[in-house]
Amino acid sequence: MHRDHFCNLHVLHADADLPLDHQRVHLFYLRNQTDTNLKFSPPSPYYYQSPPPPVKSPPPPYYYHSPPPPVKSPPPPYYYHSPPPVKSPPPPYYYHSPPPPVKSPPPPYYYHSPPPPVKSPPPPYYYHSPPPPGEITTSTLLLLISTTTKILPSTILLLISTTTTKVVLSILLFITTTSGV
Repeated sequence: MHRDHFCNLHVLHADADLPLDHQRVHLFYLRNQTDTNLKFSPPSPYYYQSPPPPVKSPPPPYYYHSPPPPVKSPPPPYYYHSPPPVKSPPPPYYYHSPPPPVKSPPPPYYYHSPPPPVKSPPPPYYYHSPPPPGEITTSTLLLLISTTTKILPSTILLLISTTTTKVVLSILLFITTTSGV
């Protein structure tokens, strides 16, 4: 018997407790260990029976049978049967004709006639009658002074324009009273 053959039988006897596939692998390895082109290493011990199952994390529960339904927000209630109308109604005066032009109303007194001219009112006692007696006006005083003192009214007015009215009137009044009028 050949030495290699005896060696292989011996190995076969030693590996008799292994599964048949692994015995063949072991025999193939022993037969070809002298060949330099084929380099095999003996399999790891935990591979004699079967490789360990890959560790898988379980999928999410809703993936066991089918993918989860897509999340949809429900449409607004008026979309269930038909879309809502998309038109906003035009302003009421546009339904038949364009709107009237915007005009600012004229002042109330211009509707029929122009406004009355603005007049400053005369002094209150001139509305109906001349001033009541006993009240001396400037013109009366000037006339009185010019007749009594023989001073012209223009001179009196010149005096009034250069000094204060109160001072001039008091001087002239003093002259008229002292002259015996």
